[in-house]
Amino acid sequence: MLYTLPQAEQAAHIPAYLPEIPFSLSSKALMLFEVLYGVAAKVAERRGYSQGVSTVHFFVPCEIVAHACGMARSTLYLKLAELKACGLAEARAHYVTYKSRTRSDGSVFAVKTRNFDGQPAKVPFDALKKSYRCLSADIEAGRTAWAQIGQSKDIPREQDAIKEILAWALPPYTTQNPVKSLTVRCDLEQVLDVPHVNKQERAIAVDGAARAIALSLGDAGGVMFWRWLLWRLTRLQEAGVEAPWHQVYEQVRRARSERAEGYGRNSAALLVSRLKAAPWWDAVTNAPPIRVGTRPAEA
Repeated sequence: MLYTLPQAEQAAHIPAYLPEIPFSLSSKALMLFEVLYGVAAKVAERRGYSQGVSTVHFFVPCEIVAHACGMARSTLYLKLAELKACGLAEARAHYVTYKSRTRSDGSVFAVKTRNFDGQPAKVPFDALKKSYRCLSADIEAGRTAWAQIGQSKDIPREQDAIKEILAWALPPYTTQNPVKSLTVRCDLEQVLDVPHVNKQERAIAVDGAARAIALSLGDAGGVMFWRWLLWRLTRLQEAGVEAPWHQVYEQVRRARSERAEGYGRNSAALLVSRLKAAPWWDAVTNAPPIRVGTRPAEA
């Protein structure tokens, strides 16, 4: 049974970008899904996902989502359960250790963006193992969900709600010294973020993505090589040539999975050999010497 609203309500409740969904939802559950869908669409666009991707994952505290949607957290959990029952979305708490105690620093959301009657949205296990923020640094800097909510007593409009959640789902790169690894995000999606960053932020973006690759492969000594590769990809992109960002990202993910499964002795070396065998490798290494930003001093 396809969900429909009375004609007078359709324009107000179903934005143009939300396809018809084959489920009957309560009004608040539909409103929540509209916002989550809008966030997922922006995250997918920023990360360069292909149109075939049907589920998008992102990190954000539930308090931010509840505030953005103008509902209590208890209501949010009820409506998330309704969306989960339909396979449209799922949220799972993300845990970190803070002051020798296990605490939740937010939640990982999985949101369906297409094939709504297909496989349900599920938060993958590896998404719960990623590092999305440094809780101690954020608390010290006052960047907490409660602080953000306390600055506004008004219920955001839908587009403002999406922006509020995106501020956490796609946070700006830290301006602190990259040597302080606790303040640097360590998810591989940073590789896909680099081509969308302006020149003033590229050095930090490249450094963070290079460290994320090295960390995922246990290759602490290879950070300089990964910086070199990311800068070459950036030069290729600036020259107007389609750079293989997604191919590099997928190869790194493959190498990380193989390392987790105990395949091979040196995941980084195996990955480099695969990259060098790719048909686009020569184009990357011969990228024109275009100025695309300022390298970190240690690069």
